[in-house]
Amino acid sequence: MRIDIESIVPLASVILIPLLICLKKKKGRSNRYLICFAAFYAYLIFVVGYIILPLRFGSDILGFYTREINLMSGINLIPFREMSVDYLLSIQGIGNIALGIPFGFGLPFLVESDFRSILRRGLFFTLSIELVQLVISLSYGFPYRTVDINDVMLNLSGVMIGFALFCFFSRFAAGVRRQGRCVTEAMRDNQSRAE
Repeated sequence: MRIDIESIVPLASVILIPLLICLKKKKGRSNRYLICFAAFYAYLIFVVGYIILPLRFGSDILGFYTREINLMSGINLIPFREMSVDYLLSIQGIGNIALGIPFGFGLPFLVESDFRSILRRGLFFTLSIELVQLVISLSYGFPYRTVDINDVMLNLSGVMIGFALFCFFSRFAAGVRRQGRCVTEAMRDNQSRAE
């Protein structure tokens, strides 16, 4: 048996609809908030699909890996071990950073966030990913997914990059709105003088 992203997307969609209805009816959230919520929810489903799935169940596959691979070979708790420039520039290194960017960028649209809260939530998020991977590996008896403290650091770096991008675009949008208001007020002043 196998559980993969294709098998959880329909269930995730069914769960999302009541969540959106509840946020709209009971919490009075705006449509803009609901769109942001749905996008962030889709991102989290993608993370589950990419980081945790597929899960396989069956004694033939699991028995082979349990005999052939040592569980401890897939666990690294020493920071910066085997981290090099080549690793950082590899698909896995860049992917670990990129995985956190939407979290840092998207979460402030849903909850009020500052540097400390994003850092705390981002650390919880990345540690949760590694913890789930560890639990899966322990339950299988072999390193189904690698548990690596370096992944936590890279994911968290991505979260902070995402938050920095959010702050930049927020300030940029606020400046554009302010400038738009000034132009509108100047046009009104000119129009009233012309009358």
